[in-house]
Amino acid sequence: MKILMQIMLAFALIGAIACGSDKSSSNQETTAEAGADSTAAPRSMEERAILNCTIPGTILEGNQFWVRDAEVLVAIVADSSTYSEDLQAEWHRILEVFDTKNCQRISRQVLPVDGSADFPYFIAEITYNNVTQIVAIRGNSTLYAYDVAGRKLLPKMTPQFRSQRFGVDAQSGQIMRLEVWENYLMGYAQDYGTFAFDLKDEQNPKAILPIAEYEINESNYAPLFLLTTQNDGVQAIMPEYNRETQEFAIHPAFEQPMNLKTDVQRSATNNRYLVLREEGSNNAVAFDLEKHERVELPANMVSQSTQQVLTWMRSNVQ
Repeated sequence: MKILMQIMLAFALIGAIACGSDKSSSNQETTAEAGADSTAAPRSMEERAILNCTIPGTILEGNQFWVRDAEVLVAIVADSSTYSEDLQAEWHRILEVFDTKNCQRISRQVLPVDGSADFPYFIAEITYNNVTQIVAIRGNSTLYAYDVAGRKLLPKMTPQFRSQRFGVDAQSGQIMRLEVWENYLMGYAQDYGTFAFDLKDEQNPKAILPIAEYEINESNYAPLFLLTTQNDGVQAIMPEYNRETQEFAIHPAFEQPMNLKTDVQRSATNNRYLVLREEGSNNAVAFDLEKHERVELPANMVSQSTQQVLTWMRSNVQ
């Protein structure tokens, strides 16, 4: 029995030593990973659970985005090449793209001055989905999109609006918010309102104008966009930007896309209330643009004439 106990103790000691060796190896791997730089050898996806490529230059907080599945890191950087001795300031307008498998640079592009040389570019707040594989970048009054799959920068985009806009002050037209939403770019420009771009043809992004737009006042517009979806239906979007909280809301109107008629008289598209019709049933679909929401109509109202529906909304929607 004594001999058996000694044998068991020996095996236990061997197991403890082996476990200690594994733990030491793991610590060494973690230390090596933390010290990786642009000369690092390719690593496995598990080892790249934490981004640790070193980007030369200065980056504003939040101005980089790691597309982990594609192994691509996109950042807006300032360095000595964009430093102003006169202003003693860094200009954040260098687009740097890296392959995070080995931390090697894919591309480096200096974006053009947009308004003033010291105006930075920013990566969009909500900037990526697996449908578009686009990283959106907003400047002062223009925007760009980086095609992650194709690894190239798409042409410059300039927001367009349904009606002519007039500036209130020097900040008018400044892009305050930009988001990737499904196959679209949605954004807000100070005093000018919401704009949209269709990204389905990624090489040729196309500006989309709203089907209707209610001017609440000279610098506050409430638009309604009809955006086509993958099943050929449309989603009604009524974006809203809160200047006090700086929050941007998309406000999709439908739980599921619908098929709508879009042959609306132009005179009816600049009012608070709008009525569209469903394809097939011709049922009324009503909107309150000022509140950025769809109006649920009583069952006995959906088949009424447009004028009757509008009269009902003016009396019952506050």
